[in-house]
Amino acid sequence: MKISVYVPISPNIGFLSRVKWIRKSLDHLGSPYSEAIIHVILGYEDNGQIGLNPKEFTEFSANKHRYRFHSTNRQKFNKYSHLETAATRFMAIDDADISILCDADVMFIKRFDELIELVQSNEGIYGVIAHASPFTLLDKMPNEWWESISVNFCNEEIKLSYSHSKQPDIQCPAYYNNGFIIGDNKSWKKIKEFCYQRYGEVCQFLPEKYNGRDSSPRFFTLQIILSLALLKFGIKTQPISEIYNFPNDQLLSEKFSSLLSDIRIIHYLRTNHFDRERIFTKNVETNRFLLIEKIDLVSSILQKHVSEIIENQGYD
Repeated sequence: MKISVYVPISPNIGFLSRVKWIRKSLDHLGSPYSEAIIHVILGYEDNGQIGLNPKEFTEFSANKHRYRFHSTNRQKFNKYSHLETAATRFMAIDDADISILCDADVMFIKRFDELIELVQSNEGIYGVIAHASPFTLLDKMPNEWWESISVNFCNEEIKLSYSHSKQPDIQCPAYYNNGFIIGDNKSWKKIKEFCYQRYGEVCQFLPEKYNGRDSSPRFFTLQIILSLALLKFGIKTQPISEIYNFPNDQLLSEKFSSLLSDIRIIHYLRTNHFDRERIFTKNVETNRFLLIEKIDLVSSILQKHVSEIIENQGYD
C-alpha cells in the first residue's frame, strides 16, 4: 500500500522545518507511513518573491526519495494568494492508494491503521468536521449560505447532517478542517479538477469581509469547495473522531478530555505558548519548546512526542 501526503507551504525556513518534522513523525510510526511520499506545494513569500530554495535545505537533499515538489501558478497566486498554494494539492495527486491532504503544522503521533482500513474498504474522503461555521458572522444564517452556494455550484441543496464542536447548534454538511483529510485515489481523482478549476469562483461568490471585521470567509474557500465536490460527485463521506486532527486548543481539550490518551494526529495551530514558525528551525528553538512548563494539554503531548523522536532519530 502506498501513501502520499500533500502539504502547502511558503518557501521559508519555518515552513520547511515543519515539513521535515512531518517526515520524522511519519518515520516514527514505521511502515507503511515511513515510506510515504511527501508532496510539497511551493507558494510564494508575501513579498512576491521565491524564498529559500528547497534544494538548499539539507533535509530534502538527504531524503530526496521521499519528496516531490510542485510549484503554484504565479498568475493565480497573485490573485488568490495562499489559496492557490493549497488548491494546487488537488492537481498534484498521484497514483498512491491513500492520499492525505494536511497543513504544515501537523504532527503524526500514533499509527492510524484502522482509518487506513476504513478508507481502503469503503472508499471515500474523510475528515474531522471544522470546529466552527465559516458563515456565522455574515448577513444570512449558515444554512441559507450552504443552500445558496450548493445550488449555485452543484444545482442541488446540500444536506446539513452534522454540527460543529464549538457551535453544536449550527448544522453543516461534510465540512472538514483542512488540517488532515484522507481519501482513496479513486475518490480524489473524481473531484480534483473541479476543486482546482472552480475554487476561484467559490472565492468570488463569498463576501470579501465579515460584517464589521477585517477577516474574510474567503479564507475557508477550499474547505467549502471540498464540501461541494463531495456532494456534486457523490463521494462517500464520514466525519471522523477528533483524535485524527486534534488542535492544541484548551476548550476542545476539556470538551474531548476522554480522547486525549488516543490522539493520533496533532494540529498545533494555536500560538498561545510558542511560536510555531520557529520551534523546529534550530535545535536550540526545539529545546526551548521542550522546556516550556506551563503549556496546554495537547501541546504537552506534542512535547513528549518530539522528545521521543529526538531520542530515536536525533534532530536530523
